[in-house]
Amino acid sequence: MNFMKTIMSKMKYLIAKCVKKSVKFTAWKIILRYFPRLAVKIFYRVLFGSFPDFKNPRNLNEKLQILKTGLYYNNPLVTDCIDKLQVKKLLDNHFRVAEMGLKWAELYASFDTVEDFFAHGFENYPSKFVIKCNHGCEYNYICSDKNNIDKQELKKILETWIKDDYWKHHAEYQYRFIRKKIFVEEFLENTEYSYKFYCFNGEPQFLYVSSPDAMGNPDVYLDFFDMDFNHLPVSLAHHLQSSKKLEKPECFEKLRQIAVELSREFPFVRVDLYVGSGKICFSELTFIPTGGYMQVTPERILEKWGTFLKL
Repeated sequence: MNFMKTIMSKMKYLIAKCVKKSVKFTAWKIILRYFPRLAVKIFYRVLFGSFPDFKNPRNLNEKLQILKTGLYYNNPLVTDCIDKLQVKKLLDNHFRVAEMGLKWAELYASFDTVEDFFAHGFENYPSKFVIKCNHGCEYNYICSDKNNIDKQELKKILETWIKDDYWKHHAEYQYRFIRKKIFVEEFLENTEYSYKFYCFNGEPQFLYVSSPDAMGNPDVYLDFFDMDFNHLPVSLAHHLQSSKKLEKPECFEKLRQIAVELSREFPFVRVDLYVGSGKICFSELTFIPTGGYMQVTPERILEKWGTFLKL
């Protein structure tokens, strides 16, 4: 009898624990979907130990949270610019930066479902290409040889991507209203160096350079520079700085001009460009870097950067 009481007691405890978790999970889903400012406050509090000040914001992170849940929330132009598929049309028809010599990866095909992607086949693609999803980050599959693709493994990857609501990971609402798609595009060679300009009302104020390691692996090192290309003593969490001096590229002024053109309509956007084989290539427009949770050293630099953003 005592044994049965113990079993029943443990079962009640486990049931109560599951119900409590379920209630918490349901509450969080409601907050995430219907109360965006409360959701970002919670994320911010977990990461930084304090709530963001929305009434008197001082640092860049706080101001980016205001943009994310305000002006940039369900903003059609911002959504299309973040959408990695739609932005290709805007580059040509809205921003007209092709006239400035900017290149971007050629689009081969796009699909609404994984089934449509595989039904199309691979015959019309070159040997090497890239498969992506348009509604978040790190959805990249590089195909080095289309004749050696593990289709079962690729199918699992694409199904995971297309089901993923990327915006929910860290309350990144700028991705919420993108219609999910899979697309296939050109693989751009020799784009090891990327230049990411932090632009405020159409004026680049600083940038960072992503550079490869000695083995050629891209985006290993990250170094900040001012607009005179002086190295800044600033580091971003989880990123190494290059041990060698990075030279100012010959095309730096052209990079700056393109960044100005792509950012002039927004209070803030980071313009991400690649340089390789003598060409300037478009990467993406990043409206809320690291979701507005940038962890930099020294931390006080965020207040200086915050003065550039006028809300």
